[in-house]
Amino acid sequence: MKKIRAIIVLITLSFIFFLLPLNTNNISVGAQEDEKVVFNIGYGGFFALDDLDPTLATGGETSWIYSNVVDPLFRWDWDKEEYYGVLATGFELENATTMLIHLRENVTFHDGTPFNAQAVKWNWERELLISKDVNHVAHSAWYFISDQLRPYETEDWNLDHIPPGEDYPQLRKIEVVNDTCVRIISNTGRSIPPTGAGWWSIVSPTAYAGYETESWLGDDSLVSTGPFKYVEYDQIDGQIKLTVNENYWNETPAIDEINIIQFATAEVAQTAMLTGEIDYLRGPPDPVSVNDSTVVNLIDPQGPLGYWGATVWIVMPLHAINVTMRKAMAYAWDYDLAIETDQNGYALPAGGVFPFNNKYYNESIPKPYHNLAIARETLIDAGIAPSEAAGWSNEQWVARASSDPLASFPFTYAPASGNDLYQVLVASAATIGVEIDETELTDGAMNSLFTGPREN
Repeated sequence: MKKIRAIIVLITLSFIFFLLPLNTNNISVGAQEDEKVVFNIGYGGFFALDDLDPTLATGGETSWIYSNVVDPLFRWDWDKEEYYGVLATGFELENATTMLIHLRENVTFHDGTPFNAQAVKWNWERELLISKDVNHVAHSAWYFISDQLRPYETEDWNLDHIPPGEDYPQLRKIEVVNDTCVRIISNTGRSIPPTGAGWWSIVSPTAYAGYETESWLGDDSLVSTGPFKYVEYDQIDGQIKLTVNENYWNETPAIDEINIIQFATAEVAQTAMLTGEIDYLRGPPDPVSVNDSTVVNLIDPQGPLGYWGATVWIVMPLHAINVTMRKAMAYAWDYDLAIETDQNGYALPAGGVFPFNNKYYNESIPKPYHNLAIARETLIDAGIAPSEAAGWSNEQWVARASSDPLASFPFTYAPASGNDLYQVLVASAATIGVEIDETELTDGAMNSLFTGPREN
């Protein structure tokens, strides 16, 4: 029987918030003028706060810090489908590769350093320099890894305008026009800079003058322009403190202090929520009991993308993609079961590989969904499954996965991500007669997954 060892797959979860339990009885918003208004946020589980440098990972557990301490230049309005200015007041295109960005006046960083065009230039040039190291998360946003993508060119999607090279920068030059205007010149025809770190990584050049050419990994500090100032991280108590920025350029927050508190487990954090110790909990383990509580409001923020930030990603290294198996597994994956297993049903499937505002977005390509008919027909058409499999029952397909698998699907994952979703993957693959060849990633060396020949 023909066997295919086709794809190394890493399934990762990117859940920012899927439920927002809010203890409205514990927030003293109506306090007297001389009282301090404090807002306590709870996290179930400890995390090391060593990635506050924008050139490192800035999501996950640090998202609450960044969203309150750092202002972006722009944000994306999902309803209007357009950018709007925050630290920037607007932008204009000079040509297909050149953009002028106009900056807000009379803004200062938390240390008193003026925010201006020179500060933006310093930050972006630093990002370009440091992110060239592929070990940094921001690398893929600032650099176009053209040599790895070139084998997948088509007539409509080609890289002819990009020279050969693994580290071709998307931005060629950043110029200061005046104190309130910068000019960015693109190498790849993308006049708007990357939407990740490039939009909102503006930190104080004075505070980090000693880190112009290197990241401050392990230095838990963050000096920017946002409505709150980062004060300290108490590693012993697992507590992060933010205080209000009295000199904020926009409306001053009604809250004086934010404490981000780490608890040993999600269950302990939920107990703290129900007893009033904290005001906000990121993802309760038992949403039913939280919803039934008389002191907690459970908010389901269902917006244009579904439950905010709730996604399931299947990331496949480009060198090892077998198109047939990729398609079959994409339709065999039980999205609803995965969401129910990991998120108690409080989530929606993610969109496609590229968002609609991406240069390579193609609306004619539908996003995959759970459809065994398509998954099985894909294997039959490719000769991986015999023609008579069209008449097999679901039990026959599943039995084939354990007795004589049609294909072997290598899967590498970090044990820390949990075993429940791995079992969903095994069950999903079995519905198309495919076995999972499991490898546990124990040393965190992800780069080893992205090397090796491509299989067709």
